[in-house]
Amino acid sequence: MSIKALFLISFIIGTLNQNLSAQETKTSPETKAVVTEKLEPAKRVKSESKDSETKSVEPSSTKSVETKSVEPSSTNTVETKTAEKPKPDFILTQFIANDVNFRGISIYGEKLSRRNLNEYQSFSNAWLLSSTVAFQLPLTGLKFIFTANNPVLNRENKDSDQRLQIASGGEDQTQNLINYLNGSRLKFDAAALKSRKEYNGLRDVFIAQMYYDWETKIGTMRTGFFFLNNHNYPTKFNFGEWVLGLKPAMLKVLSPEINVYYRFTSELGGITNGNIHIRPSIKHDFMKDSFFRITPSLEMGYQAANNNIDRRYGISDFTSKLQFFLGSFFVTLIGVHRPDLYIYDNDRNFTKTGQFSDINPNDGKTVDPSKTVGVQNQLVLNTINNSNTHEVVKQFATRNFQEQNIVQNIFIVNFGYTLKF
Repeated sequence: MSIKALFLISFIIGTLNQNLSAQETKTSPETKAVVTEKLEPAKRVKSESKDSETKSVEPSSTKSVETKSVEPSSTNTVETKTAEKPKPDFILTQFIANDVNFRGISIYGEKLSRRNLNEYQSFSNAWLLSSTVAFQLPLTGLKFIFTANNPVLNRENKDSDQRLQIASGGEDQTQNLINYLNGSRLKFDAAALKSRKEYNGLRDVFIAQMYYDWETKIGTMRTGFFFLNNHNYPTKFNFGEWVLGLKPAMLKVLSPEINVYYRFTSELGGITNGNIHIRPSIKHDFMKDSFFRITPSLEMGYQAANNNIDRRYGISDFTSKLQFFLGSFFVTLIGVHRPDLYIYDNDRNFTKTGQFSDINPNDGKTVDPSKTVGVQNQLVLNTINNSNTHEVVKQFATRNFQEQNIVQNIFIVNFGYTLKF
């Protein structure tokens, strides 16, 4: 071969080598990309598996999970909700009692003595059924309490004045009958003469209370209203009071409480309007939450004033209670002491009876119902009036015969039960 032919062959071979190298240079990135794409899923799987392994053993995550699973606040909340007992919708309390004490006043005992013409006594037999329903309203702290006192005995009317009358409500003919027995002429139809009944049966007394309690820094505050409706003759009446109370956040072992009652409305000519009654109390529960428990308590009442005529201030009563509980059943012993009798020594508290109706409001005495009417009592009074003595002596003798000391101590017993619904 000639030199020119060799040179041409070598030139062609070199050109081919350059083209091959250029083609490899262009295809290598693509190939790398393809390879990379083929390998990336495997890397991702490995990476994700490594990440998951890392997360599964990551200290912070582990602490977070453990903290949530045993978080104290959440556990306490669950325990509190589980242990908390649901509040009852209402509470029913019923008991049988021989009398009702209202701020030192015997509601039924003194009235029963006048009805039956008996001496006023410390222990009465005016047995009644008392029913109280306390409603827990939807608003927390708001409650409504309704009480009905219903006498179970002595509800019927009775002839208490023992007057001999020709017609109901007529003039007393007792003296004319005595004159007839002494030889005088009878001035009325004897066939029409008989005793007549008065409206003196024991009647119901209703009490309605509504209170709202809320918590403060100094204790539990209370405000509300107190209403009383008395259906007893001869003075049927109603009255309403505004109430402000406090249960101090101290000495909780004694459960201290004080309530103030301001009378803003009443009947009987508004004789007690504007009066204030202050009533502090303490109590303690022994063996609380057990089947058998004992609860002694002590209350005191201060009256300012007793009424708008006498305007007397003083301690109305000291009332001590001793309650014995056997589950839902209870027995209560109540003792009422009235230190300031001059609060009750008036014709507003005791009806006007007798020949001289409580002419001395400071002697602590009132007329004995058993010495007011009847033939026997009239004979004694006539003997005093017909005696040849001074009028002052006659009055003293009459009062000494008819009056008795105002009862200073009243004793009440009741027994009943309490149910929660």
